[in-house]
Amino acid sequence: MKTALIINPKSAAGNTMKLWREVKSQLQNRLPPFEVFMTEFPRHATEITQYLAEKKYERIIVMGGDGSLHEVVNGLFNEAGKLIQPDIKIGVLNSGRGCDFARTIETPLDSTQNINILVDSKVKMVDLGKVTYSTSKGPKVEYFLNSFSYILGGDVCNRVSRAKTLLPPSVMYFTASFTGLLTANSANLEIKLPNRDPIRGDFYNVFAMNGKYSGGGMNWAPRAKVDDGLLEVILVSKMSKLKLMLSGSKVYEGTFDQINGIESYQAPWIQITSDQVRAMELDGEVLESKEIKVEILPKILQFIC
Repeated sequence: MKTALIINPKSAAGNTMKLWREVKSQLQNRLPPFEVFMTEFPRHATEITQYLAEKKYERIIVMGGDGSLHEVVNGLFNEAGKLIQPDIKIGVLNSGRGCDFARTIETPLDSTQNINILVDSKVKMVDLGKVTYSTSKGPKVEYFLNSFSYILGGDVCNRVSRAKTLLPPSVMYFTASFTGLLTANSANLEIKLPNRDPIRGDFYNVFAMNGKYSGGGMNWAPRAKVDDGLLEVILVSKMSKLKLMLSGSKVYEGTFDQINGIESYQAPWIQITSDQVRAMELDGEVLESKEIKVEILPKILQFIC
């Protein structure tokens, strides 16, 4: 089986390279021969993945976090939106800051247990999210494995990416969320879901989740399943900021959607039209748009778990 290991040396503030040195010999002894590719710049993992898919590699192991996985899944598709190599299998050796997708599929964060799963190579077919969004140069497409978040989520992700801190990921994301909410402005949106009248109003955030978690363990979508062909849509209406702040523990308890003013839906797609260009977050990647369609691609990816 032609196998590649893609390593993001900057992931987890550089701690990924420390982990690589610790597990290198174990991987070489337990896995079939593999080639190592080090990313050198943003989106490099996407370029590497495109090359590997075209060369008919059968397995790619990603050493990084959600952002590294995001780059890899975006390299699996050609410009026509078709998988370049449908038989390819993706695995992860967790070393990122959030590792939220790994939480959903219950991949161990312990490296030895994680390697055991990679050695066993048991595969699960999982869904992917597809985002089609407007830009000044026309529509573009981006794929995500774990999370989509619009308005406040994009701002929080920008804050985290700029942060230079030794705080644990969960503390860092919570701090960024708290600070972002203090300065947040709501957006006037029109939201369309299948078999429903359009929803119009002011919102602080819109989630469309494939996984349960984002932000280093925040359980936004406890009902989410990565293989059910549905997005977990959570709408956060404009409300008292104090009310949201005092409900912070519910994010980790998985009861956030029980707050009055939070609506949740399960749907295969959602369309969002904003009053102006806003930031959106996809697995930690930040983009901007005012017209967006998010849809699920059911059971399209083979994931080692």
